[in-house]
Amino acid sequence: TTELLMAITEKLSDITTPDIITETGALDFAALIDHVQTTSISVHQYTCSLTTPPCAEGLTFLVTKQPLLINVVTFIFMKSVIKFNSRFTQKILGETNLLEVAEL
Repeated sequence: TTELLMAITEKLSDITTPDIITETGALDFAALIDHVQTTSISVHQYTCSLTTPPCAEGLTFLVTKQPLLINVVTFIFMKSVIKFNSRFTQKILGETNLLEVAEL
């Protein structure tokens, strides 16, 4: 887990219900920026929307071939706050996707 994620998750326990706002301390994006810049050959970029409300559109996503690691405790903690994702699980290349299976 990066220092950035640790700084964010320190305040997650303050968010117990939707629409609660909390503030973090200063966030250091240096490790994230370094990761994207040093793996630039393997960075894929696409424009999409958020998969959780408010589902804002026109956001640029950068996905690196080499993922940043997150420990299990941090992942479970973040998932307990986020809870909901509107996006269907994506298929593995060559497999039938979830919407196609639902039509059968």
